[in-house]
Amino acid sequence: KDPGELNWADHIGGFLEMKSDIALNQLIAGDYILEFGQGITLWGSYSFSKGSDAVSGIKKKGDGIDSYNSVNEVQYFRGTAAKIKLPVSFGDFSLYGFYSNNSIDASIDTVLNQLSSDYVDGYHRTQSEIDRKNAGNERLYGGRLLYESKLFGTAKIGLTYYNSRYDKPFEYKGLFEFSGTKSNAIGADFDFVFKNVNVFGEWARSYTDIVGGVTGVKILFFKLADVVFMVRNYPKNFIMLHSYGFGEQSGTSQNEFGIYSGIRFKIGKLAVINAYYDQYKFPYATFYNPVPTSGRDFMTHTQWNVTRGFTLFTKYKNETKEDVTSVINSYGLEEDKIYDRTQTNYRLQFDYDIYRTFRVRSRFEYVFVDNNGYKTSEKGLMFFSDIRVSPLRNLIVDGRFIIFQTDSYDSRIYEYENELNGVVSNQGLYGKGRRWYLMLKYKPYKFLELSAKYSETVIEGAKTTGSGNDEVMNDLKNRFSFQLDIKF
Repeated sequence: KDPGELNWADHIGGFLEMKSDIALNQLIAGDYILEFGQGITLWGSYSFSKGSDAVSGIKKKGDGIDSYNSVNEVQYFRGTAAKIKLPVSFGDFSLYGFYSNNSIDASIDTVLNQLSSDYVDGYHRTQSEIDRKNAGNERLYGGRLLYESKLFGTAKIGLTYYNSRYDKPFEYKGLFEFSGTKSNAIGADFDFVFKNVNVFGEWARSYTDIVGGVTGVKILFFKLADVVFMVRNYPKNFIMLHSYGFGEQSGTSQNEFGIYSGIRFKIGKLAVINAYYDQYKFPYATFYNPVPTSGRDFMTHTQWNVTRGFTLFTKYKNETKEDVTSVINSYGLEEDKIYDRTQTNYRLQFDYDIYRTFRVRSRFEYVFVDNNGYKTSEKGLMFFSDIRVSPLRNLIVDGRFIIFQTDSYDSRIYEYENELNGVVSNQGLYGKGRRWYLMLKYKPYKFLELSAKYSETVIEGAKTTGSGNDEVMNDLKNRFSFQLDIKF
């Protein structure tokens, strides 16, 4: 149940899973996700991309078939999936098979009986949102063959295929958007490790007969430094329905070409330094810009182990991305103008483990946005302090207090929060205000966990907070979440 929904059981999900050491290695019935290769052919609804770890987070490490019990109500499969493992003298073969019959939320053109748009937010609060619930259906089946060997280093080679069909056609919206009822994809992925060199990647062919993918190389130098290079190429007509490849556009493996370089360097036990540089371009118009654009960003992150239990973090990130704005030309006419938007973030953070059961963390972050004279430059800052206390072995208490002030939404600052299992919270804070939350996790038995979180956000001087169906008619927005996990 989401806030505002009248049905207390608006979404119900679950699964039964069996794992063993016999040939039938895994069997699942119910809700699941598929994570293969580098996410080009099939991946789940979420994946980390660029971050403070410039090396490890770039290469995906999928779980194959994974049970699903997250809060996302639509981006998963519902049906059956199985894995058969066949060891041979020269390696292991794994055969995967999967079938899904799942409903999707979509708006329908009742005249043509077509799906005009699909929705992934899972909200069913108003009548129009309720009408979209389960309006469409997708049936998907496929398989995967994986070979693993350790004869010469480590080698993994996989081949994945799926076929998808919707019960109603998606209407035509453009040359490079999915339309119709049928889709399929086939992809090959590889992962070779020999001594200190790792070559990995995945390339796939979409139902439009276009090939796209990624290739990366990771090298370890004398246990002191790791470097990684990756090239990604997703053509504008590379249309993949269940892809989540690495890239600037989160979750969209389409209309992007980029080259990424990252390094992680260790200075004994004193410090770890991460840095990356990424260049990318969008060869065709995107949702945000009507013309092709490009960008680049640089990040450096340092972890200083000052004393036992006390760690200092510094982070600098500079990103320049082409944006489009409307200007009045010399003839008095309005025209689109491409300009460079540069955003710079500075962060200072420390973690202090006072005792094994008590940790303190504080962070200060400053952001400056330079719009190159086409818009007003902006700035913002955020400070938070949080604690984690574990008075009992089976009880964890997290609390955080945040103050923030930014010129507008364009200079917002993000902060990841501790959350209930299966929930990812990356709050974008803007305006002037404060926020706090308190979360408890209690595990009285091995099979049972209780968790709850309460949060409040206050925007100074605001008459309303949020927008649309999330709008609150005052300056306070609060939320309470409760979760019960039973595992057997």
